[in-house]
Parts: sequence; structure tokens; C-alpha cells
Amino acid sequence: CSRSCAVRSGERPQRRPKRSATIPTFKYRGRALLYFAAHKDHCSLYPYTDAMMKKCGNELAGRTTGKGTIRFTATDPLPAALVTKLVKIRMTEIDEGDG
Repeated sequence: CSRSCAVRSGERPQRRPKRSATIPTFKYRGRALLYFAAHKDHCSLYPYTDAMMKKCGNELAGRTTGKGTIRFTATDPLPAALVTKLVKIRMTEIDEGDG
């Protein structure tokens, strides 16, 4: 995927992603925040919990999703506001000891 597939957010808790099970992972307080990957025909963002997907249901309408996966392309990247919302949801889950 091109540079536009990169996950960008002002809420990023660490500068460089770590790898978890060979998938790049952003972490917060030592816990997985979200995973991401670039494939030949698409990019994938893997929210860590199903609750994250449910809380963003309206924003995900029209997107290709699967169990814990949001797919997008370089020509149709995820909106920054959606990525920020997912990050904030997961940070709250970690801060509250959930997930």
C-alpha cells in the first residue's frame, strides 16, 4: 500500500509501531492498541476488541469489515477522525482495565 495507507493520528501513544505476531502494532501502556497491515490489494486495520467495532458501526457503514478487521485502500483511506475514535476507545478500555 502507498504512504496514504499509513495509520496516522495525533493520539498516537508511541512513535514507532512494535511487531506483535509479525503484525505491526501500536501499543499503549504495554498493551496492544491496534494492529495494521498492508497487503497487495488493500490495507487492514485490526481493532483490538469487538466493542471498538460496535462503537464505530455507523462510521464503518460501506466499508469492508470482518471479525476484527477493517479493510481499506490507498485510494479510499480511513478518515483520520475514525482512526482517532478507535484509538481513544481502546485507550479508555486499557485505562479502565477492560479488554
